[in-house]
Amino acid sequence: MITDIKSDVQIQKLQDYQSLDWVGMQRIQSSLRHHENLIPCDLALGVNLIEGHRGIHMSRLYSLMMDYFLQQELTTQGVDQLLTKAIASQEGISTHASLSLTYKLPVKTQALKSGKEGFRNYDVSVSGLKATGESLKVWLKFAVLYSSTCPQSAALSVETFNSQAAAPVKTIDRLPATPHAQRSVMECELLLTDKDHFDVNDLLKSFIQIIENTLKTPVQTAVKKADEMAFAVLNSENLMFCEDAVRRVDSELKARIQHKPVELIGYRIKTRHEESLHPHDAVSQKSFNYTFFPH
Repeated sequence: MITDIKSDVQIQKLQDYQSLDWVGMQRIQSSLRHHENLIPCDLALGVNLIEGHRGIHMSRLYSLMMDYFLQQELTTQGVDQLLTKAIASQEGISTHASLSLTYKLPVKTQALKSGKEGFRNYDVSVSGLKATGESLKVWLKFAVLYSSTCPQSAALSVETFNSQAAAPVKTIDRLPATPHAQRSVMECELLLTDKDHFDVNDLLKSFIQIIENTLKTPVQTAVKKADEMAFAVLNSENLMFCEDAVRRVDSELKARIQHKPVELIGYRIKTRHEESLHPHDAVSQKSFNYTFFPH
């Protein structure tokens, strides 16, 4: 049995080996702990490779992932430590490391009036980038589903109502409630720096709630008739084109940056209204001080 293995082709050095921006593994099957739950996730972990070296020590990255992610809460401090160790594990051939996670974040919901509880599983993505001597950068991505009622269709409904009524009511510009409207999707990408270390999933839940509160008509889970009525009223009170939805969220996130409750430094938001009148979608987007995750 061979116990002293000396061959290691990947660490060969040669001047002709060009540098590489990123080398590592994608779609690693892993898991992370969120309170009492163990959440399956797909993970990508890698480093850059400086000139003159053939390859990285990839198995060391996998070992670090196993040592850190299984059954641990996801915090920026932990990500920072993992990426710092990833760079160190390469023994001088790498200067930065990055990590990406995709998973479903479970969030308990409550109906508008009855208090009936349900669950939503949000598709989220968390990415981190660490360069030697620099602060950790974090990207959070998630999508919020909400209902949008077209202001034009609401105005036409009022016009039709008045034209058929025995005594038209000309003082209203909308009906007091509107039926279920088109399902819409607000995609959010947030760029943060980590100065005070935070729990990633708690922060994700906080931002999801901020976006849903700003839009005011997030989709519901379990409901009773009273909840459905309250939702119809919310739809009428929050008529919006896709442009309106993006402007609302843009204003809210800009205010967050100014007051700095967390180190949010930039964002990119994109909304899609899946129209019930047309076979195509209405789309609007806005970004502020945002740079894309490089991998």
